[in-house]
Amino acid sequence: SAAFVAPENGGTKRIFGTNPFCFAWPRPDGKLPMVVDFATAASSRGEIVKRASNGTPIPSEWAVDANGMPTTDASKALEGAQLCFGGHKGQCLSLVVELMGSCLLGTALGMDASDADQQKEAGHMKRGLLIVAFDIDKCAENGHAQALADAERLFDAMPRVPGDARTHARAKAEENDGMISIDANLLAKIKELTKADEDDADVPAAKRARQ
Repeated sequence: SAAFVAPENGGTKRIFGTNPFCFAWPRPDGKLPMVVDFATAASSRGEIVKRASNGTPIPSEWAVDANGMPTTDASKALEGAQLCFGGHKGQCLSLVVELMGSCLLGTALGMDASDADQQKEAGHMKRGLLIVAFDIDKCAENGHAQALADAERLFDAMPRVPGDARTHARAKAEENDGMISIDANLLAKIKELTKADEDDADVPAAKRARQ
């Protein structure tokens, strides 16, 4: 993504994207894969935007304001810079994602995004996405089935498997004819955007072209 994240140890300039990392592991017996999907920033950009819209605070370790000071104000965080999760360890992981998704592939670095791209949450910048797939049959010394069985024992020992909440939410939505619940602020924003589109549709094409 465009650069929204400042480096650790006093950095205030945005140089990293939110640089998400994703890993999926197959599961047997028709179970959905275990999926880990997270930004290497302390939070996703969308979560801060949502909280700014709702007027709710953010943890002080998520971001700094335009002056480089920790902030709990989501709106000030959007004006400043996000921070990596986990201190220097999260920064190292973010750096690895940037190197593999940008330098390795020859795509744009987050810090090279234009001002317009920054405003558009990445806009039209040339972004990179690296996908690596492993053949379990060729990697697992004890075979495919045993690899999955060992993973299931590990999952069973955990209070909650990553991705469970998303899986349950999807199942609940399917039970409710695909409908989901949203908060009042988001509904108002959707209506506002929809009305803007409707108003634009009412303007003759020739007039829109002149605009």
